[in-house]
Amino acid sequence: MLIVTFLIWSGPVAVLELFTSEGCSSCPPADELAAEIATEVRNGAHQVIVLSYHVDYWDRLGWTDRFASAKNTARQRNYVERLGLDSMFTPQAVINGTVSCVGSRSSEVRRALQTKPVRTFELIRESAGELRLDWELETGQTALVLYVSGPINSRVSAGENRGRNLRHDRIVLDWERLQGLTVKPSWPEGADSLVVMIESSHSIVAVSGWQR
Repeated sequence: MLIVTFLIWSGPVAVLELFTSEGCSSCPPADELAAEIATEVRNGAHQVIVLSYHVDYWDRLGWTDRFASAKNTARQRNYVERLGLDSMFTPQAVINGTVSCVGSRSSEVRRALQTKPVRTFELIRESAGELRLDWELETGQTALVLYVSGPINSRVSAGENRGRNLRHDRIVLDWERLQGLTVKPSWPEGADSLVVMIESSHSIVAVSGWQR
């Protein structure tokens, strides 16, 4: 049995969740900022987990975002309700599950990343190829596994961003809630890492990760 620590992180981290869409003309600067921060993380400059969720409610404007899903939209809606916001918007950045800001405003996002960090925990690789969380769930806590891509360039041929080449990074290609404390990865095409996240009804409690 091999105890495995984090892909990049050792110690407390910040979690940046970006809600974005290829169909939204205001989103490319936020995608660029998320990609920039992800690159800084790879270079050792930060302890930040970047997660980019593409929502589907912009698809009606003529461009179907291939990374978007109703599940991502539902996650954003949950944040709107939890944080007491007036409405959903893109690009929206949520940091550590507690702070919301406009995802394209670099100074606001980077300032929010300095808020109280999130704990990390270990994953243990079992002989059957499963990963076991070294964590005891408390009442009200749930565990999620998210499958995440590396850098991707995307050409948009319709909608508000028609003719643009968009730069993405750390796209959440799929995610699910765990029924227990083990996961047998089911890697979607394009995923190169996974993130396991523990959350409560009002914050992200802890995170871990695995490189494919």
